[in-house]
Amino acid sequence: MISESLGHSDLSTTQIYLDSFENSQIDAAMQNLL
Repeated sequence: MISESLGHSDLSTTQIYLDSFENSQIDAAMQNLL
């Protein structure tokens, strides 16, 4: 879901992108997507 939202065709691209954020930032962003 996140990969598609960001337009990434490869999951590893999304993983690299998400590793640059704190978990709390990712959790907050996911809540906004839902």
